Amino acid sequence: LSADEQKQGFVLLFDGHKPEHWRAYRGDAMPKQGWVVRDSSLVHEAGGGGGDLVSVAEFGDFDFRFSFRIAPKANSGVMWRVTEANDTTYMSGPEYQLLDDLGSSPPQKHGVGALYDLVAPQGALVRAAGQWNDGRIVVRAGRVQHWLNGVCVVDAPCAGPEWDAMVAASKFRDWPFGKA
Repeated sequence: LSADEQKQGFVLLFDGHKPEHWRAYRGDAMPKQGWVVRDSSLVHEAGGGGGDLVSVAEFGDFDFRFSFRIAPKANSGVMWRVTEANDTTYMSGPEYQLLDDLGSSPPQKHGVGALYDLVAPQGALVRAAGQWNDGRIVVRAGRVQHWLNGVCVVDAPCAGPEWDAMVAASKFRDWPFGKA
């Protein structure tokens, strides 16, 4: 982190060498398979298993910045405010969709940068599979923003009546979704 980022309160969650700030969902350490550090990146190997990762630290409001490169036809995501009371992460945690948009034809609310199944990204500048993209998730004061390559593509409530209505109209309506 730069001196300015440190002053702003940013916390480094990956140094390019050791994934010490990450662990398996419902686990105490990194999964024994599936996830590796390669070329200063945290990589999920195709077909490698290993499941979802969660940060060791918990955060309330946050500004999470990350870079990602996705394989052709890949589908993944960054979920936030996940609880471990359920069998899977997606039952509780809203998702910043990571997808090879250019290699598939996803529904709008499932495109890269979407607040998955709730809000379609607007104005997304997507780079092709194999190229690096910059993502950012800002959750502050009951709102969420998803950024893709420097453009805010989602700006929506993540609490209150409007949020509840979006969840009720989604596939998450029967789960304890987005309550943390």
